[in-house]
Amino acid sequence: MRFFLFKYIIIFSAVIILYTTICSTQAIAQDKKYEDESPPILVKKDGAKLAELKQIDNTVTVKTVIDGKTFTDLDGNTYALASLDIQYDAPYARQAKEQLEELIMGKTLILFQTKNPKFGRQNHMGHTIVHALTKDTYTWVQATLLANGAARVRTTPYTYEHVHDLLSYELDARNNKRGIWQDEAFDILTPDTAIDHIGSFQIVEGKIKKVAVTKNNIYLNFGDNWKNDFTIGIEPSVRRALAKKNITVQNWTGKDIQMRGWIRLYNGPYIDLTHEQQIQLFDPIPKDIDSDEQDTPTKK
Repeated sequence: MRFFLFKYIIIFSAVIILYTTICSTQAIAQDKKYEDESPPILVKKDGAKLAELKQIDNTVTVKTVIDGKTFTDLDGNTYALASLDIQYDAPYARQAKEQLEELIMGKTLILFQTKNPKFGRQNHMGHTIVHALTKDTYTWVQATLLANGAARVRTTPYTYEHVHDLLSYELDARNNKRGIWQDEAFDILTPDTAIDHIGSFQIVEGKIKKVAVTKNNIYLNFGDNWKNDFTIGIEPSVRRALAKKNITVQNWTGKDIQMRGWIRLYNGPYIDLTHEQQIQLFDPIPKDIDSDEQDTPTKK
């Protein structure tokens, strides 16, 4: 009996060691892959061209970087970079933080906020939501992180300024397999694969098969059975807001779109449309960055 128990302990220990070795090897390979990449792209931006935002009067100097989108100044104030989705799992959480540290640690920043003082200036953690330029080189921090594949674009109903510029940098990073876009885990989903990603922020592309209106709610269905297919839901208040901008989603049957948002389970995978910037009709995203609107990204 003791012999068999000892035997099982040896086998179990061997499995644990093997698993740990495999995980360590994968992490080292990922780190080496990350380190072997070409120098980071720096996106320069004239602050005057961030016209959709309001510049904060005082500059700040960065004291600490908390994660890939959050930092503090010398006075202890905490700031969160607007319109970004970053990863909090290894190894990308560390890589995003390191990129942000390299960009802004100890530097003076010019900050921008939404023009509406009532919305989009503070998150639920009490952090001040901002766009940031480095004062020394006018490097646009958000765009630089996106251009290097350290983040994805994630807007809200109150923070969506310059979204088309940001989407352009994300698209360029995705097309060139930079950062997170080297990993299949971040591949754009289809309506059929969305079911495997309930409870996460994702980007989904597909064709709208049917637009249904029920009790003034609009449902964009991507399959033949609304009870289990991928669906985008639009509440009446959002529908009215879209109508004011001459956006008539009832006419979108057959449209190919890209949608980003939090996938929840509601008669199949389901994303709530809360603002128009979540959706891009093909082909609304520019294939190349407009050099007349913003400076060309440069290698560091």
